[in-house]
Amino acid sequence: MKKRMLSVLIVLCGAIVVVLLFAQNHISGKRIADIIEEGDIDRISVEKWQVVDSELVLTDSNEYAYNGDELVHDISQLKLKNIHTKPVYNMQESNERCIIQFLKDGNVCGTIEIHGDGFFMFDWNYRDKESVHYRCMIENGSEFLKKWL
Repeated sequence: MKKRMLSVLIVLCGAIVVVLLFAQNHISGKRIADIIEEGDIDRISVEKWQVVDSELVLTDSNEYAYNGDELVHDISQLKLKNIHTKPVYNMQESNERCIIQFLKDGNVCGTIEIHGDGFFMFDWNYRDKESVHYRCMIENGSEFLKKWL
């Protein structure tokens, strides 16, 4: 009886570990997930394991907007954990910025551009829709960039 209970306990612990590991492979942050949901970001692939935990303020980046600094959303504690993406179409790194472009079906479908001065650019190409462009302001941008790279 004790052996059976022990084996059941081991199986349950294993299942919990698997669930926790699986959960870390997804983007959390409901608002950003809603923004990119239609872009199938969970099927995309970055050849790095990335851990990001920062507070972002999302602002309109359209240069034709009447007020480019107008607050659009407030995203708290956006976390990108263990995001696997492949292939990386193009990745440029410098001390000031990092640009990552993602491929889907042979086409660039998303771009992330991170600047050390605190700007986090996010582009996503929706299927059969216009692209969406967001500019995020992030506190301690240079520290964020170091974490990302």
